[in-house]
Amino acid sequence: MLIKFQHGRYSVPSNHIEEGINCTHHDTREKRFKTVFKNLAAAVIGTTKLKQPTVPLEINGQNILAPVTDVKACIDIDIIVGAEQMKVVIPCKTLTVNKAVLVQIAGGCKLLIRLKDEDDLYNYATQYLHWYSILAVFKDSIAEGNIFMINIVLKMMIPCFYGYSVLSKYFVECIDFILKTEHLLEPKLALLVRTSSLVNPSGWTGQNKPADLEKENQVKELKKLIKGLGANKTENSIIQISKAAPIINTITSNMDEEIGHKTIKSSHKHRSQVDELKSLLRTLRDAKSFIYSPGRYLQAYKGIKRSVYDELSMKKIVFESTIMSVVNRLKRDMPVDYDHANDSENEDD
Repeated sequence: MLIKFQHGRYSVPSNHIEEGINCTHHDTREKRFKTVFKNLAAAVIGTTKLKQPTVPLEINGQNILAPVTDVKACIDIDIIVGAEQMKVVIPCKTLTVNKAVLVQIAGGCKLLIRLKDEDDLYNYATQYLHWYSILAVFKDSIAEGNIFMINIVLKMMIPCFYGYSVLSKYFVECIDFILKTEHLLEPKLALLVRTSSLVNPSGWTGQNKPADLEKENQVKELKKLIKGLGANKTENSIIQISKAAPIINTITSNMDEEIGHKTIKSSHKHRSQVDELKSLLRTLRDAKSFIYSPGRYLQAYKGIKRSVYDELSMKKIVFESTIMSVVNRLKRDMPVDYDHANDSENEDD
């Protein structure tokens, strides 16, 4: 009896590098690099959505990804036996406890269903790249002053902060910024809020930075000057030194630049970034972390998923309800628009 599974086999795409690629023309290497990087980006960034959760299974020697449906987290497996289509429903808890389940279907056929072991190292490396790609895009968006891309990245960060901690304050701040700039505030005021969140002290292209970070740096410099007053620390002296802080900072920085003064941050010897990168590449080459090998476990990250979106796929309903409760709470703290209130009063009169 021939059994065909409706769901596809669980396979990992591979992309081999041709021999002598370093000796080829620049255009050929660039084309090859774009192809490899496109596949890598699809594997990492392409997981930024809450899709139907799946679980890897081995059924009679064949590896498949079975979808997990229903609130009870049962695995629906559609099997085609001859001309008939049959469905096998197994709770996830049963496979987790027993590791293997023997199911007998019509026609006397038996199915040995096993729960495949995950690869914690592969999942950890993929999720690391997933986090890095989001932070890199966020950093570039801030430096370029792309106020619309910042909101897109904040939407991608919401599941990340929620997956890290349900009580994360950054999770609430992301929702608050998006809610105000895209829904609650007027277009003109929303645009003002977006542009005011960035500042460019130097005026050069791509040198934007968060306004709150610039304020924190200024407060740090003021604390140094106030601390240097010593016994002369009075209210008037603090006010005067605070007013003169920008001029003092400009004079000292220009003098340090003229004399070639360099701040010594630590007495320890630091290796160059090239040496650290080579050491990291040797470790990754030996570990082969980007080749899926089931059965590799990490003690500190046991059972880690490929991305935080895979973690939240099983909790999609709870995640969405949490977002809506935060949105409703933030909407209640919205101040009244007095201009529109006065206009409505005048119309009533």
